[in-house]
Formats: sequence, structure tokens, C-alpha cells
Amino acid sequence: MKVSIITSAYNCGKYIEETIDSLICQTYQDWELIIGDDGSTDDTKFKIDTYDDARIKRYHSDENIGLLRMTNHLLSKATGDFFMTQDADDISAPTRIEAQLAVFSTFPDVSVCGTNCMFFGEFIAERVGNTEAQEGYMPHDYTGLPFAPASIMYKREVYELVGGFHPYFDRLSSMDQYWIYLMREKFMVYYLNQPLYFARMHPGSNHRSVEMSDIKKLASWDVYKLLRYQRETTGTDSLERGAVHELDNFVEKLGKDRKWLSGKLREYSATKADVGDTRGAIVLGAKAVAKWPWAAMNYRTLLYSIRKHFVK
Repeated sequence: MKVSIITSAYNCGKYIEETIDSLICQTYQDWELIIGDDGSTDDTKFKIDTYDDARIKRYHSDENIGLLRMTNHLLSKATGDFFMTQDADDISAPTRIEAQLAVFSTFPDVSVCGTNCMFFGEFIAERVGNTEAQEGYMPHDYTGLPFAPASIMYKREVYELVGGFHPYFDRLSSMDQYWIYLMREKFMVYYLNQPLYFARMHPGSNHRSVEMSDIKKLASWDVYKLLRYQRETTGTDSLERGAVHELDNFVEKLGKDRKWLSGKLREYSATKADVGDTRGAIVLGAKAVAKWPWAAMNYRTLLYSIRKHFVK
């Protein structure tokens, strides 16, 4: 059984070799790495091309087309029986592929398998797990995900039915949450409670990069929750009906809510501080205070960022 590993890379020159090496060292070796540099401005493409391994298939882009479009392009090139995600700055444990394939062998009705994830990075003293959920089948009505979206492996038939990421989420976050939700509607999902995926925490991560003007990006999680609610109550959603204007109106309304906007800015501020971008954290924290000065949490978050900036 061949496994296709999908990796879209952008300005990950500091990490890409460690990522690829973690795949080469897998205990299960029947895989292909479908990887593409997405118009990086650093040496990511050069480092990818130094590998002399016939299983590594390169599909580079001269321009930066974004994670969503690049990933969808790479998915279309995959030839494996199973597909697997691997972010270009993260690491897979040596037994990841073997362990996830064992789940499909043990439970033939399972089509999607996610694993426990550990976070690590320069500003984290130790690797910290993200969940203590119980291993096993994931109920269709489960409100969240017990595993990191990047840790999933799934059968080819899942991709053939669900397809890739929806273009609405281009250059936004939560695209994988919506994608996996569509999988959950049609297929059995299993959570493997083993720390087989290691997500790197650093300031340059796509989902941690945001400005106050990025209202659509700030609202992407709320949009996902709206879409999920629509599907649970009506069996369809605005994207499936081609009514993107409904989501645009929803986002526009959120953008006018100063309290909501303040909360989102505070959330991103705390995340930036945790991964070492204390300057960015202070800027966003100050904007959160300006938007909603009546929230004590805004001041506590701003003070937290300031302290980290001067203590580091």
C-alpha cells in the first residue's frame, strides 16, 4: 500500500530538511512525497532539490499561489492508496505511517485517522501535548477535533469524494477544519492517541500571521462554525449552495462589532507572545485595548506581552 505525503512549502528553509528527514526515516518505506515550493524567497526550493530520492516528486511554483491552491495542486498529483498531510515546518515520528496504516488494517470501516500532536519550538521548553481525548472512533456529532488537522491520513476514496480544500478559504485559516468536517459527514474517523506528529511553534506560521485589517482571516473560525451549524441544521451550507455573499455579509457584520474584534486581536496577541513575536503581540494587544477598553483581559494580555518582551 503506497502512501502519498502532501507538503506545500513556503519560506521554510530553516526547517524543511528536518521535515523531509523525518519522512525518510519512517519505519514504513512505501511512500511518495508530493512536495512543492510555493514561490519562496529563501532557500527552501534549493534545499528540497538537494535530495536524491526517486520517491520525492517535486512540483514547484515560481509564484506564491498560497497554501490552499498549492496543496490542492499537489493532491491532484498523488498516486497512493492513502494520503497523508505533512506541514513543511513540522515533524513526523518515525513510526507515524506504520501506526496509522495499522489502524486501517485493524478497523476496515475507518477511512480517516488523526493522531495526537505535540507542540515544540524555540520558545517552548518542552514538547507539550494538545489533547487527552480518548482513543477510538470519533462520533459524527463531536463538536471539535481531538487531533491536529495536519496529522490525518485518509484513504484515496475520501479525496475522490470530498476533493481538496474549498477555494473560499484561500489564504485563510480554518480551511482544514471545514475540509475534515466534510470528511466526517461521509466517513468513519478514528483518533489514534499516540504523539506521532510534532507541530513547530514559531512566529512565521501562517495561522499566527494576522493584522487588524484581515477581517476575513480573523473571522475564518467563526465562518467555519457558521457553516458547521448550517450543515447540522439544514444539511447544506452557504458554500455548497453557492451563496458566498451570505458569508461576506456575516463577516462584514462581525467586523463592525468592536467587542468581537477586540477579542480576536487579543487572542492573536497572546499566540504571538507565546511563540516569541513579542513586538507583534504588543501591537495587536494595544489595538485590542483601543477597540474595547472595558475588558480587563485586554490589559492583562498586553501586560503579559510586554513582560515577555523585556524578560526574554
